[in-house]
Amino acid sequence: MSSPSAGPVVLGAFRNLSAVRFTEDPGAVDERITEAVEIGLRAVLDL
Repeated sequence: MSSPSAGPVVLGAFRNLSAVRFTEDPGAVDERITEAVEIGLRAVLDL
């Protein structure tokens, strides 16, 4: 089982971060930012 390269995953996480700014619910924003950061870290650290 090979993992995808970190580049596209991290770029996807940053795309989520920018898209999240247009959400009206601050709770949902925090949750999605946390999730995006976690995904990015997993990709970079290969967890």
